[in-house]
Amino acid sequence: MAKLLPIAGAILFISGCTTTPNVKTDYDPAVNFSQYRTYGWVYTATPSGMNPLSFQRIKDSIDRSLKTRYTEDAANADFAVDFTIGRKDSVEVNDMGPPVGPYGFARPWAWGGAGWGWSNVDVRNVTEGTVVIDFYDVKTKKPIWHGIVSKEVDPNRTPTQEEIDTAVAAVLAKFPPVPGSK
Repeated sequence: MAKLLPIAGAILFISGCTTTPNVKTDYDPAVNFSQYRTYGWVYTATPSGMNPLSFQRIKDSIDRSLKTRYTEDAANADFAVDFTIGRKDSVEVNDMGPPVGPYGFARPWAWGGAGWGWSNVDVRNVTEGTVVIDFYDVKTKKPIWHGIVSKEVDPNRTPTQEEIDTAVAAVLAKFPPVPGSK
């Protein structure tokens, strides 16, 4: 049982990493974010090549989140909203090293082989989905805030609305930024 605890802990850590979105933000520290009351969209039509259903789900999620604090007013917007989505495939390799006995030596009897030179390598394909949200000052046309949320996703499954809402809420929780934070 004691030998299984480290394995169970590693599995929980890895599974915890895949369920929590990774959020990064940047902003212009010279901007007074308290002046913004209304927003509009940079683009209202689905960009070429983007899944129109995914576009609408993400746009609706951003709208719901922003409407809790701001008013959508395309004609008199203080800031404009834009977003892009992406996906990156990669290979993740983890080398756990050779099996080690109680005294720090490789066990020659491990797994029926000599044990020397053998290592425990885990190789898997990973797909990371990303949503990038950008805000621009309407008067100056300059970017004021940039947020990225990424998470490991299943490439063979469309994210649910709840998963999209969770990711969007995670990144928009950082807007408006707290002065001095990055």
